Amino acid sequence: MYKKLAIIIAILTILSIGGYFVYRYRIFYYPPKGTGAAPSEINNIEIQEGMAINNLIKSIPLQLDLFSIESYDYSKGKFRVVLNSQANTTPEVFSNWLLTSEYKSIPTKMFELVGSD
Repeated sequence: MYKKLAIIIAILTILSIGGYFVYRYRIFYYPPKGTGAAPSEINNIEIQEGMAINNLIKSIPLQLDLFSIESYDYSKGKFRVVLNSQANTTPEVFSNWLLTSEYKSIPTKMFELVGSD
């Protein structure tokens, strides 16, 4: 009786060890083709916008003659731009600068324009 039980336990042990090695072999030689998540295309425009935002955040405070970009409000997702009232800076001047700067991929809605105190 004990001999039959020992043989059954040995067979089950060999099968479980064999199953483990078969599993490891399949994972090693045939890795999964993806994570299981739905594939998505990242738009090149979104990448450029994100990089420009990151670069501008790193360069804050940015002091220029006509205006300065003082801070970034993470809760609003906006940059605070202070226009120089002594130079009679208008929002159009800032918009023109934005279109010709390295930060041109940042949408204008991400800037909060305020006059200097």
